Amino acid sequence: MVQLFQLNLPAQNSGSGFDSHPSFSIARKETMKVRLTFKTPDVLDDALDEIGDAYDQLPIRNLCKRWIQYEEYITVEIDTEAKTCEVVPL
Repeated sequence: MVQLFQLNLPAQNSGSGFDSHPSFSIARKETMKVRLTFKTPDVLDDALDEIGDAYDQLPIRNLCKRWIQYEEYITVEIDTEAKTCEVVPL
């Protein structure tokens, strides 16, 4: 039997100029897996701005779409038994 817990936390100002809306769900069986979803507007644009024109940014942006939804949401899954953390593909 697997138990799933979902928690949506209120928006918090992280001090970086935007509100984050963290949420997570916990799937529990023999081990515990925790999924955390982060909303980080402009994080992809900021990272691409840092690399400047040294690389073509379109292929990088398209590659990131596999893990980053709407260029601002990313979900990670933490396995407490294996002590690992993975980005969840969309």
